Amino acid sequence: MIKGQEKAEIIVYVVLWTLLFIAPIFTMYIHTLVDNNAPFVWHNVMMVWRIIGTIFVAFAVHNFLIAPLLVHDGKKVVYGVAAVCLLAVFMYAQPRPPRHIPRPPLLSELNPPRHLEPYPPMAQHEVVMAIVVVMMMGLNVAVKYYFRSLHTRRRLQEMERRNIEQQLEYLKYQLNPHFFMNTLNNIHALVDINPEQAKITIERLSRMMRYVLYDGAKNEALLSKEINFLKEYIELMRIRYTGKVTISIDVPDGVPDSNVPPLLFITFVENAFKHGVSYKQSSFVEITFSFANNITFHCHNSRVSPETSTLGGVGLPNIRKRLDLIYGDKYQLHIADNADDYAVFLSIPINKHI
Repeated sequence: MIKGQEKAEIIVYVVLWTLLFIAPIFTMYIHTLVDNNAPFVWHNVMMVWRIIGTIFVAFAVHNFLIAPLLVHDGKKVVYGVAAVCLLAVFMYAQPRPPRHIPRPPLLSELNPPRHLEPYPPMAQHEVVMAIVVVMMMGLNVAVKYYFRSLHTRRRLQEMERRNIEQQLEYLKYQLNPHFFMNTLNNIHALVDINPEQAKITIERLSRMMRYVLYDGAKNEALLSKEINFLKEYIELMRIRYTGKVTISIDVPDGVPDSNVPPLLFITFVENAFKHGVSYKQSSFVEITFSFANNITFHCHNSRVSPETSTLGGVGLPNIRKRLDLIYGDKYQLHIADNADDYAVFLSIPINKHI
């Protein structure tokens, strides 16, 4: 499917080329109106159309094959070589007008002689055509850059809007009274049983809220901070469940100095605890990171009930849209939704900045 910006760009080209092909007919018609004795010569129109047609073919090759090398891929040298080759092929294959073209006789001339009007010299004609093609290439690149910059601005605006929505969603989650009630009840119980552990839990909750309020409000966050946030969340969840729940997080040494969208992984982990663990039966949540070529996140949890779906709500659709906006087609997200377990696999590029 052609994207919105590409549709607008194609409409511009269609309008411009339609006007160019109509221009010779309009010009010839105006000429017949100005000079009542001048006939409408279709041969001249067809000759102009042949020239415009070859320029159009060159434009199509440049627009769809060559210009993207510069505008989208940034390959300046490859683009320059390809553009020169296209110009050379065009100059070789273009239709060349005759040295002289006959002037149509006036109706007042009963026996009109065959007057010949000189056509511009061939070298001059080729220079003019080369200039026209070069200008066409430059205009084509300029239009593509314009629509690309317009698309980029709209994409950034959409990213900012999605980021704000994501922040509000997670902020509401963190401020959810039910979440705080359970966490504070656990801390209250620890005050009498293990005061030191209660203090550690309060500090952990404070760090989590600080991360949400400050780092979560940014467009990007350090991967190490994002992982630490997950660890803090998991440690808070450990005190809520009995020994029947196995919780693990495996993060290898040497976390890359990379940036990721803040609060990216917490939705998957929250869903794992919400739908995958039980106080009454054995269950598990396993979280694994790896950093070979990409940042790979794997979350695997049990299903306490086959009827319970972990896909409810707007969290996962928002994450997909967010990943699409930030990474385009450079990420992978696979979900295995089985009767007994649920697994998420996410792979994103290792970037210094996103």
